[in-house]
Amino acid sequence: MHILETEGVPGLYRGNVACCVRIVPYSAIAFSSYEFFRRQLSAAGHRKGTQRLSAGWDLLAGAASGATATLLTYPLDTLRTRLAWVTAQTRCGSASGASASSSSGCSTSSASSSASGRVAGVVTGASTHGGHGAMSSAAATAGLGAAGMGPGSAALAAAGNAGSAGHLAQQRRISHMAIYTLRTEGVTGLYRGLMPTLYGILPYAGLKFYFYALSKQWYKDVLAPSLGHTVTHVSTEPSGSAHNRHGEHGQQRLPLPYMLVFGGVSGLLAQTLTFPLDVVRRQMQVAGLHGSSAELTTFGTAAAIVKAGGVRGLFRGLSLNYIKVVPSTAIGFASYDMLKSYLDVKGNL
Repeated sequence: MHILETEGVPGLYRGNVACCVRIVPYSAIAFSSYEFFRRQLSAAGHRKGTQRLSAGWDLLAGAASGATATLLTYPLDTLRTRLAWVTAQTRCGSASGASASSSSGCSTSSASSSASGRVAGVVTGASTHGGHGAMSSAAATAGLGAAGMGPGSAALAAAGNAGSAGHLAQQRRISHMAIYTLRTEGVTGLYRGLMPTLYGILPYAGLKFYFYALSKQWYKDVLAPSLGHTVTHVSTEPSGSAHNRHGEHGQQRLPLPYMLVFGGVSGLLAQTLTFPLDVVRRQMQVAGLHGSSAELTTFGTAAAIVKAGGVRGLFRGLSLNYIKVVPSTAIGFASYDMLKSYLDVKGNL
């Protein structure tokens, strides 16, 4: 309501273009590479005489597709996160007043620190898993440095405000932030937090595809027969293959409502199990903007978050993240399945 009252409907879509710049190629690469890896596993299974691959293979194919998409689009995610952080810090500095910001930065004034704590609960909870997940960068970054969620975050925020906030405030576009990052940190700055991202995306993407495939398999084997439902048969084999020509080993297409439910549940379960790694990744991504020159490690950053806010700090914002992840994953899976059916594109999903 506050956003609607102060900024109107456009405020709800602030930063959406930057988000789409990453999520469009990420989703395209993730789904297409998943199909590629799944076909390879399927072909290997057929050569060994396996009639139908279990959903467990989707765990491997999904993990591989998530890693592939992440490696190819990670710099875009870093820039998106940093833009959101700069925007949040700029607004915070303006709201806190000149006296508060000149002494210790917005993050250390009592009023703004309290606000930052509340914002952190909102922002640390979005996830780029994707798909990303898909975590809201504005949410994930606004409270990280300011709310004491990292090693020496208050000191780092103060140093960042004193030394480079003015210059950072000018980096309001992706191209500007990319140039700034390359000049100050080199190419490695674009890949800060990559390892915890991979730690998180491998199980997240794998579990997401696994739960979705498992749900579809359960529907076909158990639910559909008990309800007397008839589902559309779509081959999972490449055009021209022996199995495709004979109509064997095809995939059963679910009704749209079931696609949405199974997709949403898959995203919810996968996000819950991997959310702590996403919080660690966001902290590491914005560390360079705080003025930190120290080499952060995944476990070191996680330990600092737990020390500052307890284990709950690793799950801060998770419930709010569900609001975006569940419908996003549901729509993503359902749209992909429906478009493939409409375009007569063969594949596993």
